[in-house]
Amino acid sequence: MTSIPGDFLAIVMTAFTILLIPASIVLIKKKRKGLNNAYGYMSYVTPACFLLIPVIGVMAYWFNYMVFSSLFHWWSNLALFFVAVYFTKFLPVP
Repeated sequence: MTSIPGDFLAIVMTAFTILLIPASIVLIKKKRKGLNNAYGYMSYVTPACFLLIPVIGVMAYWFNYMVFSSLFHWWSNLALFFVAVYFTKFLPVP
């Protein structure tokens, strides 16, 4: 039984992330098309934060999880999560 090399898995997961981000943006725009968006662009902060978290994760992986990269990764994910949680009150109600 052979195992999958780490570099191949990293490339596949990065490609998967790069393909999923635009697809999820299109899906978010499509679902919100008919909703009453009373708060304007503030309602897009939560999805934007949740979409930036995997981008930062991929960047942290490709910068070899160095100390600065790892700390930046965790603190930026924590900050994005708190910002996303705060801006959920501006999400449109279906």
